[in-house]
Formats: sequence, C-alpha cells, structure tokens
Amino acid sequence: MRWGLVFLALVTCAPSIQGAPCLTDENCPTSQICVDERCEFGPVTGAMTDGGGGGSCDTTNQPGGCGYGSACANTGQCNQIVDATCTHIANASGRTSWTSASTGPVVFNIVNEVDVATDCTTGNAFSMTVYAYAGTTPFPAQVSALPRLFVYSSTGAGVDITGQLPQASYSIFNGCAQMGVTFSQCSTETARLDLGLAFVGGNGVCTTQTR
Repeated sequence: MRWGLVFLALVTCAPSIQGAPCLTDENCPTSQICVDERCEFGPVTGAMTDGGGGGSCDTTNQPGGCGYGSACANTGQCNQIVDATCTHIANASGRTSWTSASTGPVVFNIVNEVDVATDCTTGNAFSMTVYAYAGTTPFPAQVSALPRLFVYSSTGAGVDITGQLPQASYSIFNGCAQMGVTFSQCSTETARLDLGLAFVGGNGVCTTQTR
C-alpha cells in the first residue's frame, strides 16, 4: 500500500458535530457503533472516568461535562472511550497505551468526507475530518504547535502528519477545547481503507474509510 497525504481546508466547524455516516459498525471509530446509519457511542463497559455513570452532558462542547476519557453521545449521556485494539494501534511501535490517566488529545469523531480525487497524483483519495478535544493543554492557535498526530498502517508503522498540516487545514473552536482537521489519505485500495490514528499521549482510534 502506498501512503500519501494531501490536505484540505476546514472551512467551518459547527459546535454540534453529527456522528459520521456508516453502514456497519466497522465504518465507525473505536468505541462507536452504527445506529440508523450514523456512528454513536455504544454501551458503557467498565467504570466511567467522569464518575457520572452515564450522567447528562452537553453534546455541543465535547467532552460536554464528562470527564477526560469520556465523550457526550447524541443521547446526552456520558459514554466511555477506550483505546483501540485493531492491529494498526496494537502493533504501533513506540506508542504508549492510552488510559484515563493520560493527558493527550482525545479523538472523538472521524467523518468520512466526499473524496477529492485530485488530491492524489497516484492511487485513490480517502478524505476525512478528524475531531478531537484537548487533554490538559488547550489546542494552540498555530498548527505547528499542535501535538503530533500519527496515522498508522496495519503493520503498526506510523507516519507523523503534523508537520505537513498547513494552517488553513486546521480549526479550533469552543474556547480552544476542540479541534478539527481535514485531509486525504492516498492508497492503492479502491473501495475501503482501514487505518489507525492517534495523537501522542492520546487515544488510538481505528476507522474504516469507504469510497
């Protein structure tokens, strides 16, 4: 597989971010399931990191009153996020496993965007937007100061894409507590692309992008 990166401008970021479209659970990020063709957080397993036991929260400002390591589902209830277990993350060389005691940014949604074929000179473009909320440190105004974001292949090989992000592709909102970045992965795959993503110190996420 050939991995390439081309980045798009994130023009707007609505405070309320709808779940990514899906057909099956495997189309959704880690910890989410496909409900009515939209990704939603699934049933809680294990202790809630926010102590709310699924208490009410605000979906417009992730984690919306839930503690670090949780996110506010569209139902208005806190749900736990877990570290991914797909081979992309499990085999990631040099990556420290993420727990509720970590301090890095938490990826809470990945939206499968309309693919832009011209983004790739070879292979096929798989375009997506990654959304995350901040850990102990708010997101910076300059993309060059963003915590490192890695894309992982099935072998666990990681590519640090942060230094390739132009300022125009990066947006922060909700008082620097959330960020969004849109980019394309170029691949020889024709219909679906499985990959892992993680910030340094943040949760690993498995996602399937389709064309």
